[in-house]
Amino acid sequence: MEDSIFLEFRKVGNLIHRAMQNNKDNTFSKKRTQQNTTHLQMCVLGFLHENAKKEVFQRDIEKEFCIRRSTATEILNNLEKQNLITRESVQQDARLKKLLLTTKAKKIASEIENKTAKFEENILSGISTQEIDVLKQILHKIQENLNNLTINNDLKKE
Repeated sequence: MEDSIFLEFRKVGNLIHRAMQNNKDNTFSKKRTQQNTTHLQMCVLGFLHENAKKEVFQRDIEKEFCIRRSTATEILNNLEKQNLITRESVQQDARLKKLLLTTKAKKIASEIENKTAKFEENILSGISTQEIDVLKQILHKIQENLNNLTINNDLKKE
């Protein structure tokens, strides 16, 4: 287990979480946003903020964050209850609801986006652009493999 990639991922995840909780200005803490907002919810707000000029739907959130429909629904419902997003019908399909940030959320998302960029810069310091590119390629391949495992396991259950 000593050389386990899974364990290394777990360690990195724990360290990122700890560093985000312990950052100097508490940007990522729940107290900072004065909301009961999880890290994933903040990531969703950031994604909506980055894609403000596009129409973003729940299925886009599911795809971007590799989460199930039920998880996305729960996240979006909570963000809506906190008055951080609204859902608006689109003309071409009444069943589809595009996701929009409220003014309150835009302020929070903009601040978090800036702090996240600085945080990422800090954790990647000393790592070359080429190494980062290789890491991204490897992570994408791992994601692909995990998606295939999930699909194959889902097919076996049927």
